[in-house]
This record gives sequence, C-alpha cells and structure tokens, in this order.
Amino acid sequence: MSSAKRKWAVVTGASAGLGVEFARQLARKGYDLVLTARRRDRLEKLAAEVERDMKVSTVVLESDLSVVGASAALVRELEERGIEVELLVNNAGVGLHGEALAMPIDRLSAMIHLNVTALVELSIALGAKMAMRGSGAILNVSSTASFQPNPYFAVYGATKAFVTSFSLALAHEVGPRGVRVLAHCPGPTRTEFNDVADMSASAGDWLYMSAERCVAIGLSALDRGRWLKVTGLLNAIAAFFSRRSPMWIATIVAGRMMRPTRPPKALTAGD
Repeated sequence: MSSAKRKWAVVTGASAGLGVEFARQLARKGYDLVLTARRRDRLEKLAAEVERDMKVSTVVLESDLSVVGASAALVRELEERGIEVELLVNNAGVGLHGEALAMPIDRLSAMIHLNVTALVELSIALGAKMAMRGSGAILNVSSTASFQPNPYFAVYGATKAFVTSFSLALAHEVGPRGVRVLAHCPGPTRTEFNDVADMSASAGDWLYMSAERCVAIGLSALDRGRWLKVTGLLNAIAAFFSRRSPMWIATIVAGRMMRPTRPPKALTAGD
C-alpha cells in the first residue's frame, strides 16, 4: 500500500507520557504513526511495540521542536516521504515551575518556541493540506492552566492560554472545510511532566488522572467534533469558575495552589 493511501497520524512528544499513550491508542484505531521527539531510543522502542502488537506501520523522526526551523524540517521530511497526514497530535510541550524571575531566559525562550511557535507552525502547515483536500484533524494538547493566570507557572500557563485560544479560533475557521480541531485540556496527569518541570506544588494523588484515561477522553471528544475538552469533572468545574471569576481572584487562588513546597533549585543559563 502506498503511504498516500494510509491513515497517518503524527504524534509529537511521543517518547513519554501522553505522547506514548496517544501512539498506542491511535495504533489500536488503525492509524499508521509518525513518532517524533528528541529521544530516538524511546521512539524506536515504542515503534517496535505498536508494530508488533497493533500491526501498523511507523516512521521514527528524531527532532527537537524547541529549536528554530525544526518544525519546518519535519514538514519537509513528511512531504519527501509522501506521507499525507490525516491527524496531527501536537503533544510536545514543557513547563517550568517556580518564580518567573528566577527562570533562565534561554529555557523560557525554548519553552515558548516549543509550546507555541512549533505548535502553530505544524498546525498551519499540515492544516492547510488537510483543508485543501477537505479532511483531517488536529488535536492540540493544552492544559487547565490555560483558563487563568498561574503564579509560579506564569510563562507555561500563558503559553497554554495561547494554545487554547488559537485552537478554538482555528476550529471555527477550518471546520467548514472539513477539518476538526480540538483544544485538549488535561488537569493533573500521571506523566513525567512534574519531574521535567521541577514541580513541587502540593496536590493530592486523588487529583491525578492516568495518561490512558486522559488520552481516551481527548480522542473521544475529537471524534465527536468537540472544539474544547477539559478532562475530568472536577477540572471542568474548576475551569468553569476560573473563567467566570474576577481575574484577580482566580490569580490569587491559582497562586496559593501552585506555590512551591520547596526552595527552587539554583539555575544557570546553561542548565
């Protein structure tokens, strides 16, 4: 079968957490997969697993989307391979927890590029191809952090506010052209995210959702044509009241919840 006739899904950030689970669940749905992230060894292990267990084809593309030009290079690689993308899952993202003024600027810039710029570039480049043929879907992983300012998660929360706003606007624009777009907004989820973000805010384990359930909720919402999906009833209630409370009150509440429980690590621009 030629690659153009296959049902291909691109999953960014596929080496861990939600990305791994998106790959597994999409493979069960019959999608062939383009898996991209920085850690090739993990990607190859995941590719071997889904090929063996779900009998799908995979392409592993090592890429650091926080680097300028990486998303354009990924699109060129897909074109050269003749892969027609039916579903784009913009899952790659990173957070940094702590006081904004203590964050290394280079790490903040890389985070903004990954969470915002690369997501937009891939959504526009691949979304345009979907719109031209009249079919396709984009799932952008945002966060419940997108619904209010987030002290101690200030830049991360702002990037996710952008993702939610952008995704909803894009959904309105491209829906009549046969393209579905979902802003998928998880709350606390059991992944590596907290470790990477150096997350030390206190939250009960009962608040955390499994990656498997989180992904299943997102894919179901996408199948139903939803534009926005917050995972979990408590998260949905919190998001509802965050949007309807005075912004200064929502900021104070979020700041109390997100205040670090331990002193921040000493960071330098080279960390």
